[in-house]
Amino acid sequence: MQHFLIRSNLRIHSQLPLFALKSYAQLVVLLILSLLVSACGGGGGDGDGGDGVESENSFTIQANSAPSNAGTITGIGEYNPGSAVTLKATPNAGYIFVEWLENDTPISDQTTLEVEASDDKNFTARFTERTVEELKISPENSQAPLYTNIEFQVQAIYNDGSSEVVSQSAIWESADTSIAAFDSQLPNILTSKAEGTVTVTVAIGGTTAATTATISSPDLLSLTLSKNESTLALGETESILATGTYRGDVTSDITNAVSWTSQNEGIATVGDQEADAGTISSVSVGTTKIIASLNGISAEATVVVDSAALTSLTISNNGTSIFEGSLSQLSAIGGYTDGSSKQATDQVSWSSSDLSVATVSSTGLLSALSTGQTTISAQLGELSSEIVLEIVSDPNNPGSLTLQAVPNVILDNGSDTTEITVTVLPNDEENGVITDGTLVTFTQNSGNLLIDSSQGSTVQGKAITDATGTIPGQYFVIAEVPNTIAIDQATVQVVSSFSSVISVARTSGVVNINGYFQAGSTFSTTITNTSNRLFNIQSVQFFNGSALVTSSTDPSILGGGTLEAGESVGITVTLRSDQLDNGFLMVFDMSDTPTGADFTVTNAF
Repeated sequence: MQHFLIRSNLRIHSQLPLFALKSYAQLVVLLILSLLVSACGGGGGDGDGGDGVESENSFTIQANSAPSNAGTITGIGEYNPGSAVTLKATPNAGYIFVEWLENDTPISDQTTLEVEASDDKNFTARFTERTVEELKISPENSQAPLYTNIEFQVQAIYNDGSSEVVSQSAIWESADTSIAAFDSQLPNILTSKAEGTVTVTVAIGGTTAATTATISSPDLLSLTLSKNESTLALGETESILATGTYRGDVTSDITNAVSWTSQNEGIATVGDQEADAGTISSVSVGTTKIIASLNGISAEATVVVDSAALTSLTISNNGTSIFEGSLSQLSAIGGYTDGSSKQATDQVSWSSSDLSVATVSSTGLLSALSTGQTTISAQLGELSSEIVLEIVSDPNNPGSLTLQAVPNVILDNGSDTTEITVTVLPNDEENGVITDGTLVTFTQNSGNLLIDSSQGSTVQGKAITDATGTIPGQYFVIAEVPNTIAIDQATVQVVSSFSSVISVARTSGVVNINGYFQAGSTFSTTITNTSNRLFNIQSVQFFNGSALVTSSTDPSILGGGTLEAGESVGITVTLRSDQLDNGFLMVFDMSDTPTGADFTVTNAF
């Protein structure tokens, strides 16, 4: 990207008009007028050049933006010697501020520049376009049983540290639509069609990312319920979920697919339709079993119905106002006919009247998203309760964060390191400021990924830690600012060889006569980097058995000699003569510069 620096110096001088002096009296009058003009001159220093007339003792402070349409600058003008001058650069939409320059020399990376009017000075505020720096796909390397869908999300991380979810506007592609294809109406929904593994690529402009999706057999191996036993009072209802485990260790919510029955509907019933599947309703005092079954596999839960009946429901919260960007745990208390009360937070159905102001989870955890008023409701059976909450402004409170692991794949040697960077953004991203020292915590789903520190403090909105690994696997790192809605997750893969993150797809167009592939037969291989790490492609070799057919080290053939994040490189070999099929093989010799590791990626036809 080129930045054009356009400068101009403009200085306005005022001069007294010359008059022809006709007499001694006229001379005296002119001298008096000259003294009066001198006494009223000078000034400046307010950034607007005063009345447009510059004193001989003032200095011009000039500033320009580069590119010229990228931003605005305030504070330029004529100033008295020694005056303190404040210049401020404000980027226009689509741009971010980079730095101040004086005589092409960088002098500050802050939007506000304090200078002294000691001479005529000319500054340049350099801006750059706000661009997508990285795409983060979730889920990564996902698995799903056949005949189910995978909903992908992609988060665009910009060069100013901000991010947004762009799943609907991104371009999604499947490398093999016979295995899985994206829905034409819902661009981020991948529909499975056959068993196998497919490479999924997403693009926004010139930035790409890739991952894999594995479609496994739909054979159900086991069925589990979210609760094995439950105690209800008369008048209470409760919902339980059914989870199926399929071949390949893939799990899926099959609450709406199983058949639900009650051993004694006189004590408790259970819904068996899509709208109420798994919902248990108490009928009379006693004990019964609720059974979920599918394809000959079943699971059951014991339900006990007590004599006390639910008569009231109340919501409890610490106050009626919550700061924007904060979390607050709500609770629901049920009152019963025998005068007792019982915690019902996990049993009620929670809702918010304005999801743009606040959301509430199934466990009653409220997330304050923006300023405004919302009504929070809790429903249990025929009873309900509600409270009105006010979300009040706190521009400096953390409102979001982005988490990046670079690189997101490392070797299992215990020394290869990934840098995990958190960028915390305030509720008011334009005017708010994250206080230095804001606590950020780091957690991981396994102790096999070794994080240098479980917590850090922000400096200019960022906190950084490192991680290493010695056992191959895919690990999740979660960063959050405690008691706020600022939370994000990143994936780190620990591998024995970088070949694990290179996806391979092959096609061929061959004519085989009596075991001989005929001249003109073609063999094609496409390799895709599913990580954000840069690898080198040193050579490609094509073998028939142990015999080398052809090879190349030409970077122009090898995609420039590098394989960047989400990038694909394809190689096609055409036979020039008939050859007996001894097993054709294409081998890519690759390397990683930071670790010095060499590795190969092979594809057998």
